[in-house]
Amino acid sequence: MVLLSGWPTPPAVLAAVKEGVQPGKCRPAVASECPPCPIDELAKKNGIARPDPPTTDGDTPEVVLALFKRGSWRAVLNDVTLPVLTAHGQGPAAATGTADRPETRHTELTLQMWLYRAVALWKLGHYAAAVAELKSFGSFDQVDLLFESYPDVNPGKRGSMVPFSLRLIRAELFGRVGQHNVSLTQLSELKLCCQTAIARLRAGQAEDGGELDPDGVDAAVKAWQSRLHRVELGVGNCLLGLKEYELAFDVFGAVEVEGPAKGAMLSGLARVALLQGDVSKAKGYYKEAESHAHEAAKSMNAGFLALTDGDYPAATRAFEKAWELNHDCAAAGNNQAVCQLYTGALTTAATKLSECHESAPLHENVVFNLCTLYELQSSSATSKKKDLIPAIVESATDAFDPTHLKL
Repeated sequence: MVLLSGWPTPPAVLAAVKEGVQPGKCRPAVASECPPCPIDELAKKNGIARPDPPTTDGDTPEVVLALFKRGSWRAVLNDVTLPVLTAHGQGPAAATGTADRPETRHTELTLQMWLYRAVALWKLGHYAAAVAELKSFGSFDQVDLLFESYPDVNPGKRGSMVPFSLRLIRAELFGRVGQHNVSLTQLSELKLCCQTAIARLRAGQAEDGGELDPDGVDAAVKAWQSRLHRVELGVGNCLLGLKEYELAFDVFGAVEVEGPAKGAMLSGLARVALLQGDVSKAKGYYKEAESHAHEAAKSMNAGFLALTDGDYPAATRAFEKAWELNHDCAAAGNNQAVCQLYTGALTTAATKLSECHESAPLHENVVFNLCTLYELQSSSATSKKKDLIPAIVESATDAFDPTHLKL
């Protein structure tokens, strides 16, 4: 059969299960409740009612997905995951000490809650808090994280209950706190596991080397390939963090993705090359991206290439075309305004940023640049900035930083 979690369990851990080792070794705890939301404070200070987040009545994937789409990260932390983990002995009180803590039973639900927390903390920029919360999980291969450790509630199931995405996000979080080498080590381990699982499935074995039910093998191989590609992207990003640009280019170049995703990756590599000052390499990536990218992305790429030549009028036209093709692309409108500013058209640039702010999804850089132009444009800058607040309170996610208003 195909492993339910899709994660090969180390033989020593499986042996411990067979010997009857009791669960309870891995005892995570919520580090603390999330601090107040700056947007809530901004709304209160200005006497504006902020829209309520989607309902948190339940812990189903649909409820969490609605909160994710709205950017209600604090609701995910405090209203969804916290009650569930507290009920399972993994709440904030459990973090005060481990000596007298009751044993906790891990379930697919609790581990999914830890994944939701990691995502929410990432989005809020609380990387260190996320790393701290996941520290007690160790390698994620402890005995009590296996389905086999709870045969009374998981009859017939085998493998790890830990979602692959939780392993991946924990590895990438280390890069966010400056521990790139730790991140790279964990990502390399994930990559090796993905490659091993794919090889075993193609050889007619289960991911752990056991017997395999042929039903669903193709889907399992496809899932592991998708995981492998995601890990490889993580490795590439980690190498960029280490400023190992040439190694990063090699890793990204080997990732097997197609369509718009391929175009986006190549365009990103071109921008990295531009930051290095390697215009020739950037042009090569942009040219390769043309057969994969959509029209708006092609126009964005043309705009960046024009900037390398100092041709601001041409860059302005390219970014304007990208904006016309996709009004949800705040970067296009923002870049057009920046080019207009460089050509001395301050008023036109401010008008463009205002248009972008009103019609595109809220973007921190657009707000910051618009407020900067207000300061350059007139003495009534403060009043104009405050006029932006109602729209920001209406649509901002919990991750929005109000300091971009420069008030």
